Amino acid sequence: MEKNKTLLVSADYRLASGGISRVAHLINQAIPNELIFSLHGNKNLSNGREHYFGNNRFVFLTRLLLKIIFSKFDIIIFDHLGVASALLLVPKFLLKKVIIFLHDEEAWVEIKGRNRAALTKADILLTNSQFTFDHFTSKNPFFKAKTKVCLLGGVPEKFEIEPDAPSKEFSTWFLSEKPYLIFVSRLWKKHSYKGYWELLRAYEKLKTFSDFNLRLAIIGRGDDATHVQEFIVKNDFDDRVQIFTNVTDNDLAFFYKNSAGLVFPSTREGFGLVFLEAMFFKKASIGIVNQPAEEIIIHNKTGLLLQDNSPDTLATTLLFLNEDLERLSVWGENAYKLYESKFSKQAFIDRFIENIS
Repeated sequence: MEKNKTLLVSADYRLASGGISRVAHLINQAIPNELIFSLHGNKNLSNGREHYFGNNRFVFLTRLLLKIIFSKFDIIIFDHLGVASALLLVPKFLLKKVIIFLHDEEAWVEIKGRNRAALTKADILLTNSQFTFDHFTSKNPFFKAKTKVCLLGGVPEKFEIEPDAPSKEFSTWFLSEKPYLIFVSRLWKKHSYKGYWELLRAYEKLKTFSDFNLRLAIIGRGDDATHVQEFIVKNDFDDRVQIFTNVTDNDLAFFYKNSAGLVFPSTREGFGLVFLEAMFFKKASIGIVNQPAEEIIIHNKTGLLLQDNSPDTLATTLLFLNEDLERLSVWGENAYKLYESKFSKQAFIDRFIENIS
């Protein structure tokens, strides 16, 4: 692809901040940007190429508008619809090519106001999954012709390094030879749709099954973490289920590497980057149908796709997996092959470049 003068406008370019920032870094690897503007992030992080604005929207928009007007970029990429609203004040003739990446719930509704104006000025709209594409275009059919699917790919570079031994506080968990599944997510009450309560209630149903050996490690933090811990203690199954909130990047890689697989029964994801992390570590995944998990997991080959995330369905599935853990190993090997062929970082880069060319 020919070299262009490009600007990446990010909601939050700090890599540790979550999924959207990971997409921003993937975009930057696909097309190295001359300049990066990030709404969030301490301004002290700024350097000659990356500029952070500490969530000061006025300064962010003012600097961004001036930069767009006077720098004449060939390509401007917005990694989130929210920051693309700056386009409202920019005449179309000053914009050569504008790309907006659409994620999750902000794109699943009818877009109105300044965000709709931003979409109108964009040349290409990219969605993170077919699921997001379908929801977005069903509510916003006017934009369907310029909207494309660009499945995500890759894992953080920190996972590409062989993990060291985990923190000492987790040693008791790893001393046990019993296999375990992992659930990785934020544990905020507003994100309870991710399915951790349904998982806990499934394990509650299995308390009396003496031959059930499949443990669960819940990894995450948030305002619901205390309630999760209280539920585990109240039901007296901390020998099978534990929550880990103070997990470093190295610890997380170690948890993944030594697990039997990932269970992530979320019902409102735009994609599901945790599935890619599991695949990278050669682990099977359990997800839900009618979700982006269907675009990532091949049922009975790289994992399982469940009809719902009810405690009964999850309990039945856990018993099924407990009977033959070897199948999880086979699915994990298959998952890694699929990762390499379809969901690697290079696979995303190739898709991204093809979609915007």
